[in-house]
Amino acid sequence: MSATHCETDANGAFTMTNIPAGDVDVIAISTEHLPAIGARASLDDGATLALDDLVLPRGAKVRGRVVDARGQPLPGVAMRWNLVDWSNFGFDFSLAPLMAQAVKGFALPTTDAEGRFEAGPIAGKAPYSIDFEKLGYVKTELKWDPSKDSGEALVTMYMGSSVSGVVMDAVKSEPVAAFTIDCSDRVDMDEASPSAMNPFSGGQLVEDPAGRFTLDSVRAGKVNLTISATGYLPTSLEVEVKQGEPLKGLIVELTPGGVVRGRVVNEDGLPIAGAQVVAQTDRARAGNDEVARPRGPNRERDRGRARGMASGMAMGRMGRGPQIPPGLMAYASSMGFMGDRMVATKSDGTFEVSGIEAGSFRVHAFHRQYCGASSSVQTMGEQGEVANVVLVLKEGGGVEGYVRDPRGNPVPDE
Repeated sequence: MSATHCETDANGAFTMTNIPAGDVDVIAISTEHLPAIGARASLDDGATLALDDLVLPRGAKVRGRVVDARGQPLPGVAMRWNLVDWSNFGFDFSLAPLMAQAVKGFALPTTDAEGRFEAGPIAGKAPYSIDFEKLGYVKTELKWDPSKDSGEALVTMYMGSSVSGVVMDAVKSEPVAAFTIDCSDRVDMDEASPSAMNPFSGGQLVEDPAGRFTLDSVRAGKVNLTISATGYLPTSLEVEVKQGEPLKGLIVELTPGGVVRGRVVNEDGLPIAGAQVVAQTDRARAGNDEVARPRGPNRERDRGRARGMASGMAMGRMGRGPQIPPGLMAYASSMGFMGDRMVATKSDGTFEVSGIEAGSFRVHAFHRQYCGASSSVQTMGEQGEVANVVLVLKEGGGVEGYVRDPRGNPVPDE
């Protein structure tokens, strides 16, 4: 887009160069208009093509102010709204409108020192939706209908509240000294930290001999928490948080889970170090439960929190982990989606996965240099331990072929 970018002159005319041969989309965008696409063009090397006029329609505009809970103006609030009216593109599927924001000089505005804003043009029909975002404040949506709303819009943004309590061992009635709290209802406070919507952002690690915790910057309303620790089954709960009122005295009990031990070896029986191992209940294979979730006080592994499986994998119950078919386990593992549910084998190929609930399960192992493998069905009984599980990883074969474009020409470097 940088190579082909150009701007219209006083007469609205433009000349675009450096167009690659093949089928291309031409999109035009202006700060006062909605983007539109021209006819899809097909060019050969060295060809020149004259396009029909591109007509840019105007969209709705909304003006107003953004304030905090005390009524004080909030400057620097970022805004997002619908930029694309697909009817302008004749319902011709194209990635061009989705790339409109990459055009040189194009940027959505923020509120000024007095908290004032002008949003638009906005695509679509009323009521128009505008999202407001600022670090330290809960993301807020404005619905605006010109036929019902008049004058300037007033948007109020709120800061988060806090939740505090203690985590206990349900059997021993003792505090759990190290655990992780997952919560997708937190307010982003640090620009350098992963976003709450980031699938790789981790939960909050807590290390306290008394099992106490405080979770700051929690948005008001119904909040879902998942607390997990090494050797325990994760516990999910829903609490009601009121705006500006800290929620105190929460007591969370964790139930110890079972342990499975074993080895990962190659076809010659030699140990494989660094293989990724995960346990999955049979209910998860049917899509009714989650991957067994061993948790521990490890910051790096914790960054793989599964709640953000935004790539489209089906999610389980809130905070209970992803429903991942065994065939996608290797993919999820290599992309980091499994996070701390994966454990790595030691130099002698041994592994230990804890926090497994009672019932039937399988163990899966993966390594980049081998094909994945799964164990036979195992059963976690009342004794809480399964040992001597051996998984054999095979080297597998390879696939060779060619990559060509629609015209049959070879595509290099892919």
